[in-house]
Amino acid sequence: MSLASGWRVISERVSFVYRNRNAFLVLMIAAVVFKLSAAALVPSSFELQEIILMAIGRLGGGGPWVAVEKGMVLLWMSLTSSTNIPIDWLKAVPLVRLNGGLSLLLALTRLPAFLTDVAATVVLYLVVRGSSSAERARLAALSWFLNPYTIFAVELLAVPDILAAFFTLVATLLVLYRKPVLSAALLAAGIAVKLYPVLLVPVFLIVCLPKVRRKWLLTIAHVAFMSLGLIGYFSWASGALAISALTNYSPTVQPMTSIFNILPGARISLVTVVLVVTYVATYLAARRRQSDLAIAVLVTFLVYFAFSDPYPQYFLWPLPFLMFDLACSKRRGALLTTLLGLQLTDWFFLSNGFLTPSGYSMLLFALKGQNLLWYSLSINMFLNRFGGFVVLIVSTLLYALALIYALDLVRCWFVSSGSVDHPFRGM
Repeated sequence: MSLASGWRVISERVSFVYRNRNAFLVLMIAAVVFKLSAAALVPSSFELQEIILMAIGRLGGGGPWVAVEKGMVLLWMSLTSSTNIPIDWLKAVPLVRLNGGLSLLLALTRLPAFLTDVAATVVLYLVVRGSSSAERARLAALSWFLNPYTIFAVELLAVPDILAAFFTLVATLLVLYRKPVLSAALLAAGIAVKLYPVLLVPVFLIVCLPKVRRKWLLTIAHVAFMSLGLIGYFSWASGALAISALTNYSPTVQPMTSIFNILPGARISLVTVVLVVTYVATYLAARRRQSDLAIAVLVTFLVYFAFSDPYPQYFLWPLPFLMFDLACSKRRGALLTTLLGLQLTDWFFLSNGFLTPSGYSMLLFALKGQNLLWYSLSINMFLNRFGGFVVLIVSTLLYALALIYALDLVRCWFVSSGSVDHPFRGM
């Protein structure tokens, strides 16, 4: 049985979950309970640790997400009548030894990410429901909300990328509802939170300009809002360091630039070249009236992800748009599942099993400390001996599949009209 045929069999057997409205609601409610419970019981991640330390002023840095987390910390202090965060919160272990105050702190600091996750799920559901069937809308919502990658990146790590991804998603949907100027404002909000949505400005202009009468007005709006977004980003990011990070990021994975031994200073040149090629392909598709904004955004993200030097959680950028593609065209379902599996595997090895400051894995077993159980010792031994080799193979396959996925999407732009089923067709 091939991978594609196996995927079809599995998807048919689980299709009742999104075809039946009651089953869908029960599963979504169960997912909400599970996510909130995990947020309160799983120890802090290193990312969440840094954000909280920034929020209380013990670590340099800032930004919109840190400001939100500061509010959550102040709320926790008011609810617990505490004036300081206890030192042992970083050493908290899951379940039985995590006291109520620490559980509340973890839950509150992860709450903004959870609420943004819920909002993204609602947006996914509504846009697919408005353009297609209720079944496909439920499939999109479930694919996002129950995704293991989303749970780890959003609910447990609480990375700020979810807010920028949400703004980018809403900006795309506003184009669907013929609000291109407001869409430009939301895209700028994403730029202010996280710089990467600036890569999408050419894509939005290429796809949207042929659809509007006042092309000059939309162009000015995008340039003006983009400028405001950049000012907002560099007002809290350390300007020179932020620019340097785009070209000299320390390798955490094996992207194309590392595989082909490209010097760090040349990475931005390579990324620029492949992005220009992507923009040209988008322009040619737009001239054929086969442009698809959501898929153009997805292609841009996948290409950038493969040729830049990203952290694993940056895969959150294309993930909502991958869920669009899955819900509207299941043909790439097996490829998408493999892609997500490789990304999670790559992340597991890079972070020593999603290791937390307390020495526990995000999967709730100890990886550091004394008197480790046999399976913890076995995992540590495997990571120490074979981790680097596995990362090399897995990450190489990951980026190869990301490019294959992007190329297949581009190929669909140039097939005969009507052969690709997407709700964004003709935007």
